[in-house]
Amino acid sequence: MTRRLFLVFMVSCGGAPAPPATAIQVSAADTRSESPEIYECVLQWEELAATAPTTLPLLLGPVATLPDDCDVDFDPMRLLDDPAACREPTCERAVFAGGRQGALLRQGPGGSGRFWSVGLVVADGQRRRFVCMTASTVGWRHLHPMAAQIGPLQWLADLDGDGAAEVIIWQRLPWGYSEASNALVPIIYVLDGERLVRSDRSGVAVAATMAAAYRSLAVMTPNDRESVACYRAVADALDHWGER
Repeated sequence: MTRRLFLVFMVSCGGAPAPPATAIQVSAADTRSESPEIYECVLQWEELAATAPTTLPLLLGPVATLPDDCDVDFDPMRLLDDPAACREPTCERAVFAGGRQGALLRQGPGGSGRFWSVGLVVADGQRRRFVCMTASTVGWRHLHPMAAQIGPLQWLADLDGDGAAEVIIWQRLPWGYSEASNALVPIIYVLDGERLVRSDRSGVAVAATMAAAYRSLAVMTPNDRESVACYRAVADALDHWGER
């Protein structure tokens, strides 16, 4: 009787604290263990920051040597002016802030990291300014079952309805140390004079679509508890996109 009263007292006082938002607690009945098992997912934000800088300067072409992020076939002096150099679906034209004409060429994916070389050219009067970026869609390894829910990945879009296009660079947000341990997140850049400026707030709607996809994955794969923990952590982060 004394033992039963002691257990009731412990339950009424709350017992152990709840796991953090980025963790999933599995019951003892599920694991056939005497104690619950907790999977904690740590998103590696510093790795994302290294591949998604806050500003990207536009270079004035022509240049003797292209930056390393540029594909060898990228020609900033032809892309915007030669119709043969910009053809869908790998190349798109758009109007950017200030009514400036531009074109974006993407080439990839390649390698185990599913890397893309993305080159943007923008008209500056008679001159041509450009910038190249490296993207990664390695996170699609998890998301491919959600292809219908997500739809085709956009790289150029007027996300805020102001008539000017924003650039969407898809990047990896690691949660581990293998190619399979990566989320896919949208990094949005807006044209600001002679540079691109990162604007996560502009990508809230895109991030919400991705968050819903990760939550669907968590429901589809309940037995993969470690992945589920990360799917939910990524979904929570995407729900708060632009608030960091």
